[in-house]
Amino acid sequence: MVDLDVRLLRAFVAVVEELNFSRAAERMGVAQQGLSAQVRQLEARLEAKVFKRTTRRVSLTPAGEALLPHARAALAAVDAGVEAVRHAGALAASELAVAGLADAGRAGAAILERFAKVCPDVTVSVRDTVPAQALLEEGLGPPAAVAFVRPPFRGVNRFATITLLVEPRLVALPAGHELADRDSVEPSDLMGETWAWAGSSDRVAESYWLLEDHRYGRAARIGGRPSTYDELLETVSAGKAIGLFPATVAETIGPSFPGVRFVAVTGIDPSRLALAWRPSAETAAVRELAEIARDLVSKQKPIVDEVMR
Repeated sequence: MVDLDVRLLRAFVAVVEELNFSRAAERMGVAQQGLSAQVRQLEARLEAKVFKRTTRRVSLTPAGEALLPHARAALAAVDAGVEAVRHAGALAASELAVAGLADAGRAGAAILERFAKVCPDVTVSVRDTVPAQALLEEGLGPPAAVAFVRPPFRGVNRFATITLLVEPRLVALPAGHELADRDSVEPSDLMGETWAWAGSSDRVAESYWLLEDHRYGRAARIGGRPSTYDELLETVSAGKAIGLFPATVAETIGPSFPGVRFVAVTGIDPSRLALAWRPSAETAAVRELAEIARDLVSKQKPIVDEVMR
């Protein structure tokens, strides 16, 4: 059996692609004499000439033509193996922090379930950071972090994002509210109400969830700034305020609050759920989770559709 090491095959392919020993040697970072010696060693082991060489031209012999596709395939296989090992090493014993699961619903659960199977050595730590994107801010959280977020919010363009689903926003009303039994309401029906919203002091997000683009300059009457959806629903159930919710969040935690009714709001933009991370802090684990999210969105769209129904 002929023993051909990777070094000799790389030298052979470099000369084939450059058709010039000098340029091939420069590309390989070796002296031209060294490259010529590697080609001669390859030919000696094969007991066949692979190049025709003149003072003006380098070309393949029939033996070289026969070797070329196999040499390229062998090098591609070796490179893929090295990359796989590096990837596995980067993932091993690493940690990934995740925020925003309350917003993510079944879409988020499906992504993390797949991630646990693909990357069993990565420890996933779930954070209750509010708002979720705060985990991604410089100095606030570990380098390896992702968040399920609801744009718009201040500074969203600093993050890489993948949109997972687009869904309606529903208004949460006390069960005894005069609008609670309707199939839908318009923004104008809600402008006189006292409002609350679950979030931070981010004015971009606050404006979106308080429907300020439908208020024509009139300020909303604020009845509370709870930090979580559960606290917001407690406020609504007590009749102190109303608030907007993404449909999946209403579906997930709404049944725990029988004193609240969710009603569709016509004429307003839907809510977008996205996976976000900081490009400057992207790790192998983050890239793997992002690829899983893309796959679920593009190839398994029924999962997203089920969440939206």
